[in-house]
Amino acid sequence: MTYGVVEFNHVAAQKTGQIKAQLPASEDLATEVGNVLENGMFLVYDEVTGKVRLPASGDEAKNIMLHKSAEKLYDKYANELGDFYLDLTSGVYPRMYKMNTADTFTLSEACLQEAVSTLTAGDLLYVDIDNAGAKLTSADGTSNVAVVKVVKATTAPNGVDPAVKVEVL
Repeated sequence: MTYGVVEFNHVAAQKTGQIKAQLPASEDLATEVGNVLENGMFLVYDEVTGKVRLPASGDEAKNIMLHKSAEKLYDKYANELGDFYLDLTSGVYPRMYKMNTADTFTLSEACLQEAVSTLTAGDLLYVDIDNAGAKLTSADGTSNVAVVKVVKATTAPNGVDPAVKVEVL
């Protein structure tokens, strides 16, 4: 897998409608993440600025949402979920999910800054505000916000690539 893959196990936003997709990605986001918006990135749906942006110092966990846009596989024989991303040069509107306490979902290793093999059950994962990153890290930095804890190491939906099942704090 090249890009992030998210598999929902139990996510309340699917039932409660806590999904937002009415704002475009900010122009700065394209520069910060290299024009590629992957599923499994953690971003802020900023209604004040009217854009989806990277988390910044002062953002709280309640403001940070999980990006998971519907995957499009253009060739079902040659592509898999890990081949999907949104091209930020084309004015995209990412689908953002509110995270609720006890939600569980699986993130492929591409959604993390560390290898799955370095993580164990109970480890906290943080939104990397210190380094302006949208991928989770195990580093507890000065501004980083803890959002999930590792439940177990597992595999991505393809049954091969490393992944972690996480629970929202």
